[in-house]
Amino acid sequence: TTFGVHLPHTKTYPVYLQQDLNERLRTDKSEVINAGLTGSASAESLHRLFPQILPLNPDMVVIYHGYNDIFSRILVTTKMTTITSADPIRIILPA
Repeated sequence: TTFGVHLPHTKTYPVYLQQDLNERLRTDKSEVINAGLTGSASAESLHRLFPQILPLNPDMVVIYHGYNDIFSRILVTTKMTTITSADPIRIILPA
């Protein structure tokens, strides 16, 4: 999913995808819906897929998870209370 944290809506990749589709298909009828949520992992996306996404009758559903799936399933320790990409992070993996 692609919520687009720290980006205005107009700068998220679904907006660029919709513009590109419209240009390539020579139409203005393409609609890309950004249904991403902050911190969402694949389990949450699966939970939302049938009741919230499929009723929209999409021609295609694109789901991509990487960081959120990994990040939500490992123990992360840091001295900071807020984690940002610049914060020192130590990841402890099980032996």
